Amino acid sequence: MLDSHCHLDFPEFDADRAELLADAHALGIQGFLVPGVHERLWPAQDALLGRAGVHVATGLHPWFLHGDDPVDVALARLERRAREVRAVAIGECGLDGKRTGWELAAQGTWFEAQLELARALDLPVIVHQVGARAEFLRGLERVGPLPRAGVVHAFSGDAAWARALLARGFYLGFGAAVSAPKRQRLRAALLEVPAERVLLETDAPASSRRGTRSVPADLLSVCRAVAEVRSTPFEQMAEQSDANLARLLGFSNPLDLLLPRPTA
Repeated sequence: MLDSHCHLDFPEFDADRAELLADAHALGIQGFLVPGVHERLWPAQDALLGRAGVHVATGLHPWFLHGDDPVDVALARLERRAREVRAVAIGECGLDGKRTGWELAAQGTWFEAQLELARALDLPVIVHQVGARAEFLRGLERVGPLPRAGVVHAFSGDAAWARALLARGFYLGFGAAVSAPKRQRLRAALLEVPAERVLLETDAPASSRRGTRSVPADLLSVCRAVAEVRSTPFEQMAEQSDANLARLLGFSNPLDLLLPRPTA
């Protein structure tokens, strides 16, 4: 199985990263897409490069950009980084309408710059989108079509929003929230998504429904929840998500994602 969004480079895993990966591997979870969020985590991401099954993206997340260099300077470094590590996507980038302290207009400048970079490098984007739907759509419109589209990860919207994103070519990532019985709108949205656009993710170490750190092995419970809502056998759901992630990232076979990713 492949986790389409797992922050293995985060410091929450520093004490037991190897053990948690061994646990996941023992359960059949052997591939991980590790998004980038900020330059200060590049050394931790570097330590993962070359590990079988680990593929990295590079991006600047809206939570971590206060006081950074001008956009053009930071994006030039981001482009170099993407080429150096053979990034499979640009992101995690996006907009967060619930995050106080930074205006959406400023967030949008960084987001649109990374969309432009994704297009220039012919890569998909990994999008963090919380609220700010109108601003998000306006940003996409200003930048124009993205040939490789991308994924809106940790999708939490309703069916109408799911359809709007699907119409723009995006895949949708689903995590532990699907298992919450009260999330009826989210579950209804999941049923609207074609099987070919569903991705499974842990977003580890983001808090799980248990209120604790989530770990790579939690992908099994995510898959069970998504499969249950969609009335799909567990194995079929896992295989479909793996195939979808491979397609999004430009691989012909999901098994190719289990090989070490060479650097430039």
